[in-house]
Amino acid sequence: MLLLTLPTTLQAITDIINRSIESRTFPNLWRRAMVRPIPKTNDPATMKDLRPISILPCLSKVLERVVYSQVIDYLEVNNILPDLQSGFRKGRGTATALADVVGNILEARDRGEGSILVLLDFSRAFDAINTILLLSKLAYYGFDGDAVDWFKSYLTDRSQYVQIHREDGSPVSSPPLHVTRGVPQGSILGPLLYILYSADVTRCLSNCKYHMYADDIQLYISCKGDDTPLAVQRVNEDLARVVAWSERNSLVLNPLKSKFLVLGTRKQVAAIQSARPKVMIGGEEIEQVEQACSLGLILDPELRFEAHIKNVLRNCFYRLKVLYGIRKYLSIPLRKQLADSLILSRLNYCDTVYGPCLLARTDRLIQRIQNACIRF
Repeated sequence: MLLLTLPTTLQAITDIINRSIESRTFPNLWRRAMVRPIPKTNDPATMKDLRPISILPCLSKVLERVVYSQVIDYLEVNNILPDLQSGFRKGRGTATALADVVGNILEARDRGEGSILVLLDFSRAFDAINTILLLSKLAYYGFDGDAVDWFKSYLTDRSQYVQIHREDGSPVSSPPLHVTRGVPQGSILGPLLYILYSADVTRCLSNCKYHMYADDIQLYISCKGDDTPLAVQRVNEDLARVVAWSERNSLVLNPLKSKFLVLGTRKQVAAIQSARPKVMIGGEEIEQVEQACSLGLILDPELRFEAHIKNVLRNCFYRLKVLYGIRKYLSIPLRKQLADSLILSRLNYCDTVYGPCLLARTDRLIQRIQNACIRF
């Protein structure tokens, strides 16, 4: 709709954006978010069964995009963001982070070393950011006074309200609630501000290798079986520093949702596990798991990715079954488009990471769904 009005509104929108930047003020009406609760299940019974979706004014995102392009250029040119932070950056993504971590662990396996991989989870990280501390970090990283003032206007005096629909379809809204912490959910600048806010956590990681994607941190160390106690000690030292950093930065590292895996050959995994490693966060032992999903990829001890492929194929065959029900109504080009977008895209996700590790029997499973797509 906005695109259709551009011939008559473009100049006005441009003037608003320029005026906002010149006056160091984010428009008041654009600081209010509408929150829509979307059910996670077919029959939601509690608040936990609802996912809040924050909807911001579309014009506010146009202004944010203009500022974003200037900020990200400044951060990249001056090498302010950690090199091993792949979240929300051009030319990088989840596959970048996973390829780095998996590649290093496979290299360690070839050297005869197993690896301990810790997947860290921060509780509501984007909502917990201390606005005052964020503004001070912007100044520390070289943002001038005008830029800091604009971001102060952008981040403060924000509010949100919840809107639902009655059975007859009419909307009903709650009174607005003032928001005092965090970056705006659903915004363009929010994720970028978070990775800038958390950039200095890398100073805590002096013992282990790591890779970050937004608020997901993968922390890992490789060792021979006999060196496991020392390796675990070094992991726990880094984690203690991360916990201290989190407390200073008003974030909470969740020991219940954080997990760790032991990776390598069967012999390497057994050697590390025989030492009964205990990985600690804030005095609490975190759970060791056989499999864990990291950035959408299910990792297993030997990095064969069989569990990941089986899970993806189960989803793909279900989708294909649904599509077969309407097959006769679809043209061949549309069938191809649907197969590519709904089925093969699931297989293509991070295929450069898991592809070289697959066993022949797993390759044959993939071939089955590919053949089924051809028949479709």
